[in-house]
Amino acid sequence: MRALERHLRPVALSVALFAPTNGCDAFWDALDLPRPGLGPLVRPSEPDTDSPGPASSAPGKAGKGTPAVPRGVVDLGIAFYPDDDPKLVPAQIRFTAHAMWPSQYAVGYRLQRDEAAAVGDFYSRYAKSVAYEKLDGDRFRWAPPKGCPSDMSCVYAKLVERTRDDVEAITDRFRARIKANKLSSVQAAELVLAYVQFIPYKLPKDPFGLKPSPLVASQRQGDCDSKSLLYYMILKGLGIDAVIVSSQAHAHTMTGVALPVSGTSFSHDGHKYAFAEATAEGAPLGYMNPQMKSPNDWRVEFEEP
Repeated sequence: MRALERHLRPVALSVALFAPTNGCDAFWDALDLPRPGLGPLVRPSEPDTDSPGPASSAPGKAGKGTPAVPRGVVDLGIAFYPDDDPKLVPAQIRFTAHAMWPSQYAVGYRLQRDEAAAVGDFYSRYAKSVAYEKLDGDRFRWAPPKGCPSDMSCVYAKLVERTRDDVEAITDRFRARIKANKLSSVQAAELVLAYVQFIPYKLPKDPFGLKPSPLVASQRQGDCDSKSLLYYMILKGLGIDAVIVSSQAHAHTMTGVALPVSGTSFSHDGHKYAFAEATAEGAPLGYMNPQMKSPNDWRVEFEEP
């Protein structure tokens, strides 16, 4: 077995104008320090001429025990996989998408208990097959199989392959909203980013320190790489190009989104990707904590063909 090493492709940062000056990242959680605030964000008080109106997508089944959605909150409905179970209380996330109008949303997720257990069992068996062993703190070691790099790309690939259908149920709730209100790709990415940001931050005890995406949504918790993977999977399901990027120096993971927005971005394989921060509520696409720009050891860690 060998310690985790990263042999990843470097990315070159490029910075355009953007408003926020502070951020929130896993670096502060690892040191048990208070997170710096985002600073003032512009929140619209009335509909923008380029913003969608308050049309609602068709909600999923509610069922017994479903939390009531307050008036004024856009209900995206209840996602469920593989079959709906009205007896199961959905994991509901209410979130604020500051870039949207209206800005208040809610979406729920019912993941059947048997499926949640099956995902966990699959992950445990995979970890055992590669001799995963947790060490002190957030360190671990494993023996990547032949043809698998010693970064986390193979782990991401395994989880994406196994849980694609689980996450597609969530993606479909956002797809309905996007279609109903004719949202642009940028608006869609901002809406989903807000959802992921409002999932509470918690360091997972799962193998590799990475929680599978459907469990992030159903258990309503995850850290930077866990939430970044969920965001990545929903974007890919919506047809939006994205990659996962990581930094060892900053002990942090983010998502790169190939959309034309202002802020901090990088070039990869001839495309420009904006950084997306999954752990800071209200951080727009293109936001990066200035403290995380140097040293610049950000690398593309995972992407699908």
